Amino acid sequence: MLSELFEKHRLTIDVDAFIEYWLTKDLNWNVDVLKFAEELKYSGHVLHIATNQDRIRGRHIREHVKIKRLFTEVITSADVGINKPSIEFFQKLRERLLKNSSGTPVLIDDDQRNIGTAHAAGFKGIYFNPDLDPNASIESLDTALNTLLAGQ
Repeated sequence: MLSELFEKHRLTIDVDAFIEYWLTKDLNWNVDVLKFAEELKYSGHVLHIATNQDRIRGRHIREHVKIKRLFTEVITSADVGINKPSIEFFQKLRERLLKNSSGTPVLIDDDQRNIGTAHAAGFKGIYFNPDLDPNASIESLDTALNTLLAGQ
């Protein structure tokens, strides 16, 4: 199917090379955020990833060694059937997360729209986007998270 699309648009890149790029090189992990996630996990927090991805890329993320070690589950929009920032996405996500536990889940997201919608679905939220916010740092994220958790 992709080869037909590439041919139709006269693209010269090899389909396999394109898929390899899409699955690996275009997926950039923030090293500081992963280190922070590691600290959270080892201090007893249960971590999940909720992301707008298709099934193929979702599977690739799940198979990433560091992600498998740090996160209990990777939940994609393909799994849920709805994309963020839809309220239905967060309602289904909350149901899934609270199936075996209680409390208020916390969403850390790089899109302010997702924070607002997640809040409406019963999440607490922290906006964190180090690519767009020059004041965003792991220290600021840690402070925001500790403040949020202290209020629970």
